[in-house]
Amino acid sequence: MQQETLCDSYFASLCNTYLSYFQYDCALFFAERAYYEHPVEENLQLIGECYLRMGKFKQAYLVLQNAQSLTNRYLLATCCMKLGKYTEAETALLPGQYVPPISV
Repeated sequence: MQQETLCDSYFASLCNTYLSYFQYDCALFFAERAYYEHPVEENLQLIGECYLRMGKFKQAYLVLQNAQSLTNRYLLATCCMKLGKYTEAETALLPGQYVPPISV
C-alpha cells in the first residue's frame, strides 16, 4: 500500500510541476496516470485543473460532474460559469450533495 502512495504522490508532483511550466498536455498525462493508479478526489482535481487551464471547459465539466469535495465543486462551478450554466454553477456551490441535471 505504501508503494501506491509513493507512486501517486510522485505523479501528482509531476503534474503540478508541468502545470507550473505551462505544459498542460504533460500535466494532464500525469494527472490521468495518478487518477488511474489511485482514483480519489485529489487526483480528479488535478485532471479538472488541467482541462480548465487548457481552456477545455466542457471536458473539465464532464470529469468533475460527480465530484463531492468542496474544491472540485468549486472547479465545477467555474466550468459551469464558463459554459453559461449559471443555475448549475450556483447549485454546485451550495452545501449538500450536488446532483447533476439530467440531459435530454
